[in-house]
Amino acid sequence: MTARGFSLGVVADDLTGANATGVGLAALGMEVWSVLDPGAVSELSGPAQALTGVTESRAIPPDEAASRVRAATEGLLAAGATTFGKRIDSTLRGNLGAELEAMLAVLDGAGHPHLALVVPAYPASGRVVAGGYLLVHGVPVQETGAGRDPSAPVRKSQAAQVLAEQTRLPMELVELDRVMQGPEAVRHALHEATRRRRRVVVVDATTDAHIETIARAAVALPQPVLSVDPGPFTTALARVRLEQASLLRELAAEGPEPAATPALGPYLAGAVGSVTDLSLRQVAAAAKAGVIEPISVPLAEWDLAAVPSDESLPEAAARVLEAALTSLRAGRRPVLVTHAPGAPLLPPHAARSVARVVGALVAALARAAAAQGTPLGGLYLSGGDITVATCRALGSAALRLEAQVEPLVALARLDGGPHAGLVLVTKGGLVGDDQALVRAMEALACRVAQASQGYGAPASPSMGATGSLVPPLGWA
Repeated sequence: MTARGFSLGVVADDLTGANATGVGLAALGMEVWSVLDPGAVSELSGPAQALTGVTESRAIPPDEAASRVRAATEGLLAAGATTFGKRIDSTLRGNLGAELEAMLAVLDGAGHPHLALVVPAYPASGRVVAGGYLLVHGVPVQETGAGRDPSAPVRKSQAAQVLAEQTRLPMELVELDRVMQGPEAVRHALHEATRRRRRVVVVDATTDAHIETIARAAVALPQPVLSVDPGPFTTALARVRLEQASLLRELAAEGPEPAATPALGPYLAGAVGSVTDLSLRQVAAAAKAGVIEPISVPLAEWDLAAVPSDESLPEAAARVLEAALTSLRAGRRPVLVTHAPGAPLLPPHAARSVARVVGALVAALARAAAAQGTPLGGLYLSGGDITVATCRALGSAALRLEAQVEPLVALARLDGGPHAGLVLVTKGGLVGDDQALVRAMEALACRVAQASQGYGAPASPSMGATGSLVPPLGWA
């Protein structure tokens, strides 16, 4: 612990998930950043109390995912992290077992063996776990859109089974009846699991109160705990730790110190890279409400492999950019959409190329919008791959997390590069209801209105106007 908090390092398999966890921590008054290159964390220093390192490893081979997680964990250790979390997808997609093995191995090698406590519930977003089964709004997760994910589908709904197919780590389940007995009963169950040399324990939870019960049990263990969850358990564990250190009231009262923000324009745009039915319904609902103007990106017509950079986009990209610029000039909010209802899906192996091209398109739009006098102040980004690619194309290596718009929807700002201070709302493709995009754009407009009041003033050098991270990231 430091005077302002503790050094928490979280490894996340995608950026939208990292942000969703980070804003929960920010709500405790912590200074939290998402870092796009976990390997560079050891070189960062400054006033951060929590860092989320993003590995972009959800839909890649398990061996490669494990390698990225090892590097990210080593980077967090080198930067001084003393408490750790592993952010997993709220629908159990991805390389959960391989990544968990990799992270535990690094912590073991550093002399800090942890018990991995897996709490997949996110009650505020309709995700609950009972009898080990993950239900999304009452439906087994394998029967939701996560089961039809083209890149990383979920075939089982029981969390322990999903893990057991990916790792040989010894594990067991603590069921709901034990959780309802209170923290001491859960602590005893966890203690017995460690005595039996279990490395992973999956715990049921259907309410936030259950998650707090598990957190209070975890901090009473002699062995350090690795929180493995989509965000709420990591946040609850942080809250209890801060409370026990008599820091929670101070942090909640003060909140993160506001960083200087470059003056921004009032115009909004976005990109939706997710191809889920839910994302398409959200786009349709927002368009019907007049909140956005969808701009179709005809990726199926482009040779994505032949697009090396944003300086040589396909000729058809000029038409997309001009449509978006026309929308901005008319006072509307263009949102680039990569998929249309009924259109054939691109193969999963094209995902990276799609993300790179769309990220380049958004960056080109930001430059062109500024040149025509309609500078962007905010972006809505849906889909983890698209979000990472866009941030990189905009020249930013990190995001400062500010607030939760709603469960699994985060408000953040870019740090560093020519677009430092740009406000983002980031969201996963399987998150929210049909009106989620409408509410997200409203939240984005509100935050950008606050940030754009001084538009025309010079950018603050403290936000990295030259492209460097100033102040640099690290621990308080």
